[in-house]
This record gives sequence, structure tokens and C-alpha cells, in this order.
Amino acid sequence: MKLDDQVHLLGIRHHGPGCAAALQRALEALQPDVILLEGAKELEDSWQDMLKPDMQPPVAQLLYDPAQPRCSMIYPWAEFTPEWQAMHFAGQASIPLQMIDLPASITFSLDEQGDNGNLSAEADIEADSTEPEAESGTSHPLPEPDSLHTFLHRCGIVDAEVWWDQYVEHHRGGLDSFAAIFELVSSARPDPLLTGDPREALREAWMRRELRAARKQYHNIVVICGAWHLPALAAKAKVKDDNALLKGLRKRKIDQAWIPYTYQRLSTHSGYNAGIAAPGWYEHLYRYQHQDASPEQLAIAWMVRVAANLRSQGFATSSAQVIDAVRLALSLARLRDQHMPGLAELMEAAQSVMTEGRQAPIERIGPSLLVGERIGSIPADSPILPLEQDFNATLKRLRLKRTQEPQQVQLDLRQPNALLKSQLFNRLDLLSIPWAAGGESIGTGTSRETWDLNWQPEFAIALLDASLYGNTLESAATARLKERLDTADSAPVLLDAVDALLRCHLPGLMAPAIQRLGDAIAVSADLGELMQALLKIAQIIRYGSVRALRADELMPLTDVISIRVCNGLPQVCTGIDDDAARALLQSVDAAHSAIGMLSRDDLLERWHASLQALWANRCIHPLIQGRVGRMLLDTDRVEPEALEHELSLRLSDPEDPMAAAYWVEGMLAGSAAGLIYGTAVFQLLDHWLCRLSEDHLLQVLPVLRRAFSSFSAQDLQLTGRHVRHGHNRRADTPHTHDARLVQQARQQLGRLLGLGLPATETP
Repeated sequence: MKLDDQVHLLGIRHHGPGCAAALQRALEALQPDVILLEGAKELEDSWQDMLKPDMQPPVAQLLYDPAQPRCSMIYPWAEFTPEWQAMHFAGQASIPLQMIDLPASITFSLDEQGDNGNLSAEADIEADSTEPEAESGTSHPLPEPDSLHTFLHRCGIVDAEVWWDQYVEHHRGGLDSFAAIFELVSSARPDPLLTGDPREALREAWMRRELRAARKQYHNIVVICGAWHLPALAAKAKVKDDNALLKGLRKRKIDQAWIPYTYQRLSTHSGYNAGIAAPGWYEHLYRYQHQDASPEQLAIAWMVRVAANLRSQGFATSSAQVIDAVRLALSLARLRDQHMPGLAELMEAAQSVMTEGRQAPIERIGPSLLVGERIGSIPADSPILPLEQDFNATLKRLRLKRTQEPQQVQLDLRQPNALLKSQLFNRLDLLSIPWAAGGESIGTGTSRETWDLNWQPEFAIALLDASLYGNTLESAATARLKERLDTADSAPVLLDAVDALLRCHLPGLMAPAIQRLGDAIAVSADLGELMQALLKIAQIIRYGSVRALRADELMPLTDVISIRVCNGLPQVCTGIDDDAARALLQSVDAAHSAIGMLSRDDLLERWHASLQALWANRCIHPLIQGRVGRMLLDTDRVEPEALEHELSLRLSDPEDPMAAAYWVEGMLAGSAAGLIYGTAVFQLLDHWLCRLSEDHLLQVLPVLRRAFSSFSAQDLQLTGRHVRHGHNRRADTPHTHDARLVQQARQQLGRLLGLGLPATETP
């Protein structure tokens, strides 16, 4: 829109492909002396870098506070972004270009004062009421109460998103398009100087001041900004009112960097809402708008891409189907009173013709077709993030290379350089930069690790996310882990965080982590969770020295947990069902392993006293009591004769074979030692199986199979020898049992052990 003979106001939708193509035609026609572009003032220092040959969109300009990296703004640019085309035109024509939006240094200071939260380029897009979604996505009304969407709804337009795409983005326009946009937005904002958003009022006052300054220097001015701001820039605002509004704004030091970007990041699916759901479609639409292609040519080219994507996924698609789909899409557009098919019409036609109405194939190709996998690149000499500088310096110091060829690195943590590499890989993993995969957890007790390295271009975007936490890998990892500690609400989550800080070598967080962990343990009512936590703490204490970081500060927590566990076990082991007993058994095993690993006499005495109390308590679940008996036998706290006596009592009840089976499962404890070396135990179990009826035998077999399944191959072989030996010995003695049942029991036991005994052999 021509404000006067000196100024032309061109309103756009950010990342609008039709606006980008129309803007190129308008700039060619106007040939301005200067271009004023909506964008933070600091971008003027680096926008010219986009002219370098190695700069390939999508890319983004990042503005950040070096003292607080999470205080940042990001401006993503794609080929179809109108601002990108404006900068490209200015650079090619050697025309001055100025950024006229509120400086980021002021915005960050306002954020620090708690004014409306963080404002980024994406937030600006959301505030811009001309920013509709792509047709394939759900319509998301913009938050401004008197937005263009609201105005269009009042005018009787049901879907403002589709309307904007059809009449602006799909329209091959020029200066006439921008005149129509100005008239539309002016109708939606009859009083542009009144706004309910103080931040928007500041921004528009700042842009008016920048425009006044440009008027004094240039004669042919083009202003390019979000269409919603047009009436505010054209309004006859008083200079003194704008100056009063902008008075006293504070600034701070700001740095900036170029970063590569991706279409996935640019889409609304990435979490960085740039206003588009289908960047792949927008790129396609822009290129055909720019080339003045006909609707038929655009539809044909898109259907060819759809067919290629379907074929790559194994769906047969013929050329005839492409032709039919194009014809159907054009017919749908005419039926809907549209001058050209949009994305909705094209995809409906493709589904109807190419996949016979099936939605699944279309959904399968959606990410690669609609979003795309394009990754931008930046020149090597462009300013980069401090975190990436630290990352590159660390790689150089540790003699590592960031290549896309897979590498395998084997580390011996007893070597200083290897330990530093392990810390690097773990810090990257903590920051969600999956360059290195594998490695051993700290609880394994080994000093050796194997890592598989495979750098991917999109990891540069992960570095961007990590940079929000700090300017170095150590500071970013510390901030990320502190965030996890602050949000953790259970002992297991906190222990995982403690494990991570040891692997990443972040000793500064040890004290607050232990404090949080102690608080969580104090209020935890889950005894099984506490026993699992005790094992994790014991592993950290025992193997923390491998990471060159002592974890003795955790030792007092073991006293607290052991006291609570020993006092609470009798209650939690009684009155529980079989599933609860099996879950509790894993926790009891964890606590037993932890106490043994810590090797403290006071803990051992307390634990063994608790086990002996459980052993004497016949009300606890037989699975738990069988395991307790085995634990006491292994630590010489119970004589073998006492265990055999208890077993004989359990096996003597013919009416409850399941209780006996659970007791046996607990007693075997994943090892055949109690069965092989305690001959009386073997005899008792053997005779019990022989006496069982067929129904009872089939009832207990799943429990016994589960017990034997945890045996090692060597244990199975040794047990099998005892089975054969017992069978040979019984062959020389009179039969006192039903021969058929004895043979069946022996065969079933042989199957449990994987022995493959012959079925025709007579006992």
C-alpha cells in the first residue's frame, strides 16, 4: 500500500510463500532506496551473511544474552520466507536494509521485569493476526482478541485459514495484493493506536520512530512487516506520545549467531511454532508461484512427488493414477469455487485415486512429503554459538573428529584422556545430543566402555537447544541436570540424576542432589522403591571412584533406608497376592545385594536380624520365605538341616501344592546350588514331584518352570546329572509310587531343565 509518495507499506504473513513471491514482484517494480524490515535491530549487523554462497536455507539467526543463554530470540528463515527474499533482493541490488523492530536487548530487559514473558520471533508470529496455518493442519485461532481471524469470522468466512491461503498465498499477485491486504487489515483495526498488549504498543511505537528517521534520509522507502502492524504504522501518532512510551527502556549486551535449521524444526510439529504445518508444501507452492506456473503445472508436479513418495514406501503407483489424481484435484477446486487446488484438494485426490481411499499410506508419507527433510547449512566463517565453540575445542583437545562415518571408541576409564572422553559423551547424552551411543552404566563396576559415534547434520540443531542451558558443555550439562533435580519427585528419578552427575563429572551438584534425595527418601511410603534405591546407592558408592568422583556423602542415606526397610518388611510381606510377592521379591533381592556390596557390619547385622524374623514368621508369602531361607543359608545364618526341615513341612501338605511350589521357587533363588549341593533338598523335591497327582503337577509346573528358567546352562547340566543319577538309583529299588506318575514327573522335570529325556524309558 502506498502511504504517500515516499513510503510503501507491504504487509506480509511470515513464512507465506505467496507473500514471498508477490514481494519479489513488488520490489522489482518499486526499486526502493531503502528497505525497512520487521526484525530486531541487532539483526542489521549480520543479515548480509545470507548472501554467502555456502548459506543455504533453512537457517536461523539467534540473538541471545551471553550471560543468560536461555534468554534468546530465534529468527528462522526459509526460501519461501518473505523476509529472506527481501534481504536477498537488498543484497543483490546493493540497497540499504534496516531492521526496525524493538531491539532484542530491550526485549530481554523487559522479560527480566516480568512483562508478558519471553518474546521471540515465533511469539511475534503468533501475535501477528495474519498468520494462518497450512491447509493440512487444524485451524488455530490466534490469541489477539480483535485479530484478522475474528474479523473474517464476523464477515461470514467460516475458515479464515483456507480463505487466506486461497486469496493471498495461492494468488499470483504483486503491488495490488499488498493494497488489498492493507485495506483488509485497516478494516479489522479501525483504531490501531489502541491495543490491549503493552509489548505490541512498544514495538509499533519503535517502528514508527524508525520510519520517521528513514523519511529524513531516503525518498523511496519500502516497509515490510507483519500485515497486522500496517494500520499502526500508517496512523497519525504524535511523536511526543511515542517518545514518552519508549522513554527509559533499558538495554543489555547481546550476541548473535547463525545456525542451520530444518523443515521439521520450522513446522508446527517441532515445538517452534513458526506458523506452518507443511514446509514441504510451502516450498513447492513458492517455487511455482515464483515461476508463474499454471495451476495444472503445480498440481502435476505435486502429484509426481506424492507418487514418488508412495513408491519409495512400497506402494505401486502408475502414471495413469497421477493423471487421474490431477484431474480430480482440479475438479475439486472448481467445485469449491477456488481458482487453484490447495493442499487439501491435492491430498484428497491422491488418497482417492492412488491409495483407493486408504488413509494409512498417506499418513506414512506425510512427514517426508509435507514437512520434508531439508537441512540448511551456514558458512564455516559465520559466527557460531559459544557452546558449539566449546564443543569444537573439546573435540580438538581430546583428538576426536565430528564425521558422519560411523566410528567405535573403546575407553579404559583408568586413563585420564579416556575418562574425559566418557564425560564428554555422557554430557552430550544428557543434553540430548545423541552423537555417541552405548557406554556402560556406572553400576556395572567395569572400567571399560565402548561407544559408537555417528554424527548427523541435525545434531547441530540439538546444539542450539543445548545452548539455551549454557555457553559451555559443563555449564549446559549442569543447568540441564539441575533442572531435572528441581522437577524430580521420587527417589528413583533423583538417583538417576545422581548417577548422571557422576558420569558427567558435575561435583558441584552433589550436595543439592543428596539433599533432595534425602528429602524424597524421608517421605517415600513405597518400601520396594526404597530397597531398589538402596541398591543404586550402593553401586554408586562402590563404583563412583571409577569416575574420579567420590560418593561417600551418600553413605548416611544407606542407614536411613536400611532402618526403614528392616522395620517395615514384616508388614509388607504378609497378606499379599502372588503378583505382589513376585514384585516385592525383586526389591528384597536388591536390598540383599546392596547390603552385601556395602560390606558394613552394622548394616549386615541389622539386615540378617530382619531376615531371621521373616524366616520365623509363617504368615509371610511362601515365595518370600523361601527366598529368605536361601539368603540365610548362603550367609551361614541357618543350618542346612533347618532349611530341609522347613521344606519337608511345606511339601507335606497335599492340599496346597501351589504354596509349596512358590516356596521352592523362592528357595532356588535363580541358582542350582541349593538343589545340587544339598542332596536332602533334591531328594525331598524329587519325592514330592513323584507323589503329586496329575492335576496338581500341571498346576505347579508354570511356577517350577519359572524357577528353573533362571538357571545358567551349567546349572541345568549339573541338575540334569542329578536327575539321571536319581533315576538310575531308583531303578534298583522297589517301586513305591505309581509308575506312570513317576515317569510323567521325571519327563516334566526333564523338560523344565531342557534335558530331552526319552519318553519311552521306564523308571
